[in-house]
Amino acid sequence: MKICQKADAKWTLLLLSMVVAALLLVACGNTTPPPLPTYTGNGYTMNYPQGWTYNNVGESGVQFSNTSDPTTTLTINVSDAVLGTTLDEYFTGDLNTLGNQFQSYKTDNTVTVTPLVGREPWKVLGISGNMGGQQTKAALLVDEHPATIGYVYSITLMTKASDYDQAYSTVFQPTLASFKFNPTLPEKD
Repeated sequence: MKICQKADAKWTLLLLSMVVAALLLVACGNTTPPPLPTYTGNGYTMNYPQGWTYNNVGESGVQFSNTSDPTTTLTINVSDAVLGTTLDEYFTGDLNTLGNQFQSYKTDNTVTVTPLVGREPWKVLGISGNMGGQQTKAALLVDEHPATIGYVYSITLMTKASDYDQAYSTVFQPTLASFKFNPTLPEKD
């Protein structure tokens, strides 16, 4: 009889282990990450990372910051397009504004950035340099939407130089991939 009791106990333990394993597999298989927060700006919508915050910058800008590393930021500015001003002129102005934040900087072709955002090609440039004693990499993206007398959109991605590739692949690129122009643009003043 003891042999039967031992066999029954082994089978019971095996069956119980299989039930627990099945429950764990079901629980793990049903875990979906929470949806990313969505931000709606002046003529666009995009998702931004969990745990990030945003603040208004100037009259028509917003800066998203990593709460655990505030040196990692994504900034979007939107302004009215001016008749007769080219995209190159907007780009140069935005580059000068960004460059003023650095003690010194240079064009950097190692800065990864996609030129296609919101299903449109953007003018892009990577830069690197010294900002407040910290080696920093940044990418500048500029677009006019719609293409004639619309709005000028400027996006700046910035972080410590040593963190740029990681931040780009895990944060910046997915955020840019979620960027969509709204079908109806806001009224101009």
